[in-house]
Amino acid sequence: MNTTSKCKKHSIFHDNYQNSLIGVFSFELTSLYGRFLFNSKPKIKAHDKNLLNLGSGGTYLEGWVNADFFQLPFRPLLKKNIYRRDWELDLRFPLNCDDNVWDGILQSILLSIFIQSKDYN
Repeated sequence: MNTTSKCKKHSIFHDNYQNSLIGVFSFELTSLYGRFLFNSKPKIKAHDKNLLNLGSGGTYLEGWVNADFFQLPFRPLLKKNIYRRDWELDLRFPLNCDDNVWDGILQSILLSIFIQSKDYN
C-alpha cells in the first residue's frame, strides 16, 4: 500500500467517517436527552485558575474542567468509548456557564469534528 492510500484511509473524509441516517438520529437524540436532563453548569474554582479542556474525549487532564459531548447513562453497558468527563455539553447550543469564567481553554481536535462533508476536500 502506498503512502497516499494510507493517508486517505485515515482522513476524516474517508467513507468510514461519513454519517448515516441512524447515526445522525442517534446523535440528535443523545443531544436532546442530554440538554434537557444533564445540562448542568461546570464546577468552578473560586480561588484557582479555571482551565477548560474542550472536547476532551479520552484525554482527561487533572486540574482542568474536562468537557465533551453528552454520554448516555446506559453507554457503559455497551462498553463503547466510555470517557471520564466533568461537564457534558453540545457545542451547537449556548454553553451553560457564566461569562468570563475561563482563564484558559484547550481544544485539540474540535475543528476536525466539525468538518463533516467531502465538499471541503
